[in-house]
Amino acid sequence: MLEVRRLMIAGAVVAVAIVISCASVWGDPSGDKAARDKERERRAWLRGEEIIRPVAGDATPVAEDTTKNRFVDLPVIAYAQPSGDHLVALQVQPGLATLQPRPTDYLVMVDTSASKAMGHLSASVKMVEELRKLLKEEDRIAIWTANITAKDLTRGFKTAKELDAAMKDLHAELPLGAVDLEKSLTTAVDSFEPKQSRNRAVVFLGDGKSVANPLGAEEREKLIKLLNKKQAGFFPVPMGVSMDPANLHGLSIGSGGKTVRHGARETPEALVTRLVKEIAEPVLQPTEFTLPAELTDMVPSVLPPLRRDQSTLVVARVKAGTKVPASIVWKVSGEVAGQVARAQGTLTVPAPEDDHFFLAGMYDQWR
Repeated sequence: MLEVRRLMIAGAVVAVAIVISCASVWGDPSGDKAARDKERERRAWLRGEEIIRPVAGDATPVAEDTTKNRFVDLPVIAYAQPSGDHLVALQVQPGLATLQPRPTDYLVMVDTSASKAMGHLSASVKMVEELRKLLKEEDRIAIWTANITAKDLTRGFKTAKELDAAMKDLHAELPLGAVDLEKSLTTAVDSFEPKQSRNRAVVFLGDGKSVANPLGAEEREKLIKLLNKKQAGFFPVPMGVSMDPANLHGLSIGSGGKTVRHGARETPEALVTRLVKEIAEPVLQPTEFTLPAELTDMVPSVLPPLRRDQSTLVVARVKAGTKVPASIVWKVSGEVAGQVARAQGTLTVPAPEDDHFFLAGMYDQWR
């Protein structure tokens, strides 16, 4: 459970942590080699590490997409507690219409700490160069460095044609010092101008560690609130040897962003192209969310921004004296790009299973 707590303290709903301890899904680790391998991969997944598997006939390892929801075929699960109470967990994923392309403000923050030696800083700079090539005429970019203090290399948001001086300064950066993530992000995100006509995204190239000033759940929550106030999703591209999954996943899920990993064979050009597509995905800023009357004490009590391409986990308790509903109809309303939007879904509730016992601990931690 220690590994579960590392993710649960993120202060936001980490959707990739859905049903993380289900032995009937992952197999018995005391069994054969295949089962042991699955258990090892599960533990690596919980730590936010890449899962590397060799491909038959090819000595080159391939990284699995660890952001993929392992429980896509289990949109609802239920658990009957020994006390008689029932818990239900459901995945909320709104069907949203494709948006008309909007000009985008990209706030790119490059981790320049000492841990980015051995080519990690150089790789980050290469990604910024590739992003510059993909900018449309109406897009803007601000390039910041994250360290003890944040540094605005572009001095505000600029078009692709105005980046020569900033790119020269970025190439001159050396991997030194340590990151104060709270200070760096707060300073940079404050520079956003909230305009409904423009999309906003923070692209973070780093490991998510805040060595100079470690982040706890309270500090992460403050950063999430600031990101949501600016309606700017956090899109980290993990760069480095050792990652901080609580910061990377917590800030991305809590703000309607998404963690975008660099595949083992993926070129910087392909990664940045994929990143730009993820940033363009519609996100619903919820103002109201309802569940059936039989369900109460929902966690999280306030939903984070909801992405069309990624589910968010909600856990609720069945009211005492009532039966577990056969189906759940959820409804959400809010805004997408400044326009009123609504979505709903109907999910069939399966019978409670003892293997879902971990829901009790998850529910208590989130509350």
